[in-house]
Amino acid sequence: RLALAAPTPDAETLNRATEAAARVLYHQRHDAKRAMADVLAPARAKLTALGASASHGLSHITVDCADLLGDRVLMAEATGAMQTRASDPGERAAATLYQARLLKATDPDQALGQFSSAVTLFERIGQDREVAIARGEIADILQSRGQLDEALALHIEGLMVFERLGDIDGVAHTRFASAQLRLGRGDHETGGFQAIYEDLAHSFAIIQKLQRPDGIAVVGMLLAQVLAMGGLRDEALKVLDAAEQGFRTLGNSAGVGQIEALRQQFVSMP
Repeated sequence: RLALAAPTPDAETLNRATEAAARVLYHQRHDAKRAMADVLAPARAKLTALGASASHGLSHITVDCADLLGDRVLMAEATGAMQTRASDPGERAAATLYQARLLKATDPDQALGQFSSAVTLFERIGQDREVAIARGEIADILQSRGQLDEALALHIEGLMVFERLGDIDGVAHTRFASAQLRLGRGDHETGGFQAIYEDLAHSFAIIQKLQRPDGIAVVGMLLAQVLAMGGLRDEALKVLDAAEQGFRTLGNSAGVGQIEALRQQFVSMP
């Protein structure tokens, strides 16, 4: 607040202070909307007024928030700034990863090449967590192409890395992705129902501990459907209540509508 309140703050101080504040709001309080509105937007505007640029770190957290909030224009702008300001191998690797994410929806072939480059760059500097994250992104593209076995193998490798590092957020995301893949392969019909349930239950427990409304909503909705699939209607309804609250916290009316439709379907179960 002090850095933003100063009439003519030092640009480096403003970059460092606002990056730190945004990271607290995004990573610890899981509030990307507030990080953007209260910190990042005013800091970027003040930097522009000073004739200064956002640092690599400030651009990095801006991309994270813009991605979660669905602002692809800002995401592209901040990703470009990351690439411009990257000054060491770690920053260049991060910029490559985010450029690949930007391309993922529009040009998956080019994105795949960029993700592979990011893996190589992260491997060179020994950042195992980031290697696993980039490989998870590759798995998403392989899944979209129907290469489910190859995608699941990458997620399993990544899960071992996240568990070794104690990265519970990575564990939750990867277990959720693995459950989706197993469902896509039809494992619930060929003896793999328990593995799907365990992945989702584990992911949901972590997300609840972290109090992340986006994860509670999305993971909870799928877990409820799997519980209902297994005949556990009462348990499914309880999870569905939590998922609904997650969507309401996010202000996602479409998600709330999906929950209501599922609830009616579960209530009518024999």
